[in-house]
Amino acid sequence: MKSTTLQIFRLLNVPVLLLGLFGIWYLTAGIRTRGTYEVILRPFYSLVEARSERELYRSMLMNIFLFLPFGLSFPFVLPKKLPNHVLLTVLGGLLISAAVEAGQYLFGLGRCETDDVIIVAQKGMSQRVKDLVATLRSNHIKRVREGKCSTIPGLT
Repeated sequence: MKSTTLQIFRLLNVPVLLLGLFGIWYLTAGIRTRGTYEVILRPFYSLVEARSERELYRSMLMNIFLFLPFGLSFPFVLPKKLPNHVLLTVLGGLLISAAVEAGQYLFGLGRCETDDVIIVAQKGMSQRVKDLVATLRSNHIKRVREGKCSTIPGLT
């Protein structure tokens, strides 16, 4: 990409990131009322409970989609000087998710569970692995076209 196109792309990702962060706050704390809360620190317990309480599947999917704008835009907003955007994106999602869960616990806003943090971290990692595979494939195709390596079936 050209430098100006990349700068425009970075600038377009800033509002996506901000809207994503606002959405996370709004849906997890902004519209909820204080009341009873539940603390579940046992990993993957939501999957056990979801067998009898189908609503928990919706909750897990909401967590995945809620952090999608963050995972897609955060690496592009980071300065190029910073190393390892993949790790920073996963850690950023993990920290925000942990902060949301801590806030839900402190203010009595629903369920505070480790599964949400695990799901968000896994989503961030899978998104970054997908991007890494796409980058490696693109670089390989470029090298094949330049004649710097041989073709591997299925990659071109």
